[in-house]
Amino acid sequence: MKEDSLQKNNSRRVLTEPVFSDAGLEFSSTSYAGPRAEPPLRGEPVRAVRNIRVENSNRFMHPRKTSSDTRLVDFYGRDFVVTPDVLIPRPETEMIIDAVLSLVGKPYLPGVKPSKPKLPQDCRILDVGTGSGCVAITLKKELPEAEVSASDVSKEALGVARENAKNLGADIDFAKSDLLDDVEGEFDIVVANLPYVDADWDWIDKEALAAEPALALYAEDGGLALIKKLIRQVSEREIPYLILEADPCQHGQIIKYANARDYQLLESRGFCLVLRFKPVPRIE
Repeated sequence: MKEDSLQKNNSRRVLTEPVFSDAGLEFSSTSYAGPRAEPPLRGEPVRAVRNIRVENSNRFMHPRKTSSDTRLVDFYGRDFVVTPDVLIPRPETEMIIDAVLSLVGKPYLPGVKPSKPKLPQDCRILDVGTGSGCVAITLKKELPEAEVSASDVSKEALGVARENAKNLGADIDFAKSDLLDDVEGEFDIVVANLPYVDADWDWIDKEALAAEPALALYAEDGGLALIKKLIRQVSEREIPYLILEADPCQHGQIIKYANARDYQLLESRGFCLVLRFKPVPRIE
């Protein structure tokens, strides 16, 4: 990657993956190239406290190879199996968990004062594009009373997610679906870490990402095609809360698109956007 490209995009994440060390038995973290984090994340208090929690863990974002195609990755303090069929969980995705816990008034870190609850802890949650299942399973473990469902368009990914749910003792209702197309039921919260990478971005390391499924990484329309479709679907169902992960450079476009479909920004934290359904009265 050219130096001028790094300087030009120093406010954006450079998405890469953890890679094998020379020994071939451990992964070494190369989660970022160039600047460690863009300014909005560098001063983000949740990220800072989270790092303190895991500073003594040599497993955080250091997947351990267990076979030729299976790895163990630490996500929110739990081990998850990942294969080439799913995206490797990354630290920024943990903020989705924090956001949900905040919505139900549960402290997500020791010493953090909980927010006033907007939903009960037995709320109904759907994780769209679940991949390894790390988000859905973590939410179920953190909120045992919640009713958690998860969907993915990939049957291979669902197989990995089901294995992780079994290993971690999480009761999750899984469904094969293209976003909400084949998902039934009512939900209080939809969370999603959908593909949002634009293949034309000049700051991504495609070689480093080659080991992960393109289906879980790239999307058309500047990386926003699936996010926009999901916003349309949840708006039609009037689901109260939508929590999305996306690159910060996309947040403005997402908020504008969501506003036009009756979703307003409640908060943003790092890569995470929390949107609330709030219909605006229309003049006939």
